[in-house]
Amino acid sequence: MLIFALFFTLLISSTYGKCPNGTIPTFSDSSLCYSFQSHRSVYLDAEETCQKLGGHLTSIHNMFDNSFLANQALLKFSLNNDFWFGANNHITSGNWSWMDQTIFDFSDWDKNQPQNSFGTNCGAMIIQGGYWISDDCFKLKPFVCEIFSP
Repeated sequence: MLIFALFFTLLISSTYGKCPNGTIPTFSDSSLCYSFQSHRSVYLDAEETCQKLGGHLTSIHNMFDNSFLANQALLKFSLNNDFWFGANNHITSGNWSWMDQTIFDFSDWDKNQPQNSFGTNCGAMIIQGGYWISDDCFKLKPFVCEIFSP
């Protein structure tokens, strides 16, 4: 799995546009780069950090990107079980959306997820397996931003 992640990182880096130092290109959209933030933050502080970098907490629109993020997280967040990404139900309970306002057209929820109960309004990805959970937005977690490449 590690070799797979490294191979695709190199392939993507040579295929797509230039991303800022410390970020890697997304596979699906050559105008976006992933920024893995290992410092742990609550969900809305993580989103604020992403906005300062020129983006949002990442949205995920297909299984390939989901798997790619999980594989990269194994390398970047090895001491953590999960991380924040852009899924949330802040606007309407039970109605999940992305922080970047793109269409919520893909999901990979773990069994019995999302919980859709009070206090579990933010999406996190479990690094092992790449499945999603709804969690307490005030927990401290690393996170992944998607930012626009220059």
